Amino acid sequence: MKIGILTYHRSHNYGALLQAIATRIFLEQMGHEVYYVDYWPKYHRRMYALINWRNIFSWHINRAYKYITQILMKTFQNRKLRINNMENFIAKYIQPHCLSCQEEFDVVVYGSDQIWRKQPGLLTYNPMYFGANKIRCKKHVSFSASMGLLPQNPKENEIIRTLVSHLNKISVREMDLKNYLSRLGFTDVSVTLDPTLLLSHKQWDKILDIEKKDSADDNYILYYNLMPNSFDIEEVRNFAKSQHCTLRVLYGVPIQQETYEEISTVAPDDFVALIRNAQFVFTSSFHGLMFSIIYNKPFWASFSKNEGRAKSILEQLGISERLLPPMSQIPRTCHLIDYLNVMERLNLLQQESIAYLGDALNNDC
Repeated sequence: MKIGILTYHRSHNYGALLQAIATRIFLEQMGHEVYYVDYWPKYHRRMYALINWRNIFSWHINRAYKYITQILMKTFQNRKLRINNMENFIAKYIQPHCLSCQEEFDVVVYGSDQIWRKQPGLLTYNPMYFGANKIRCKKHVSFSASMGLLPQNPKENEIIRTLVSHLNKISVREMDLKNYLSRLGFTDVSVTLDPTLLLSHKQWDKILDIEKKDSADDNYILYYNLMPNSFDIEEVRNFAKSQHCTLRVLYGVPIQQETYEEISTVAPDDFVALIRNAQFVFTSSFHGLMFSIIYNKPFWASFSKNEGRAKSILEQLGISERLLPPMSQIPRTCHLIDYLNVMERLNLLQQESIAYLGDALNNDC
């Protein structure tokens, strides 16, 4: 079966690229011919441009001046390096598997990631990601689609009801999104795993050639600082000291100057390696959490906003206590995660996701 994946396959975001790879590889393992539908509109491209002139010219002069002098000029070299690293990764793992929107597919799969959110460049929802498009295919199905913040008013509810109705089969990543769609009248909605969790750590090691990235120093704690105001950095530093470990901080945006302890330009394969080789992980990123689980790492997670997706999977795996309130005190001692139990639960969830995909792809909808 020829399958097209419509997702954020060119995003300069670790989670977006890794979930795209996982979806393709898992569907290939199921015996299908799989490609990315190469839809990447201008508003997406502008988000990851070295300099987004459109935004600058639309801002008040004081804001534009502050951005140029205090952010852009100071981080220009690292912004450029990060973009190059991301583009090289995309050229290796994504680009060779892309086909035009003009191609014909048996099925188009939409997801995972937050493709159903209000698009920042549009300030509304993009029908393309709901199957409301002119792609030639027999079926449109979603797999672990996510929305982020749920609509809060009747007008947006009606928009979503209309858009989702274009799909032949629906699965989402979070329970709260399933409950929301149920209130809109969609009763046959499955909750499935983020695709990164469908592959084992050994598979990820092989896919990304992670073993070549073994760290000479594995006595460090990693803090993936994607979402501000999630962890108190001094609390994290004190925790690292109490464990006699170096603290390495990975930022979600380029910083002015990188050191061994502060990083911001690494590619997605290096991101996975940093988690793999860490003694302990702090994460304010959903996919930082996913790969901590994949590699059976002890971790704390915290999100200053939009914690629903993390809460959902942690509850399913029986480790919801690993989610801390934003900026809370970090326990100095904590019990080990029972990863034997976690992996047993994960195996059951994997089987449910596999069953959904088999039904959605092979049966008439």
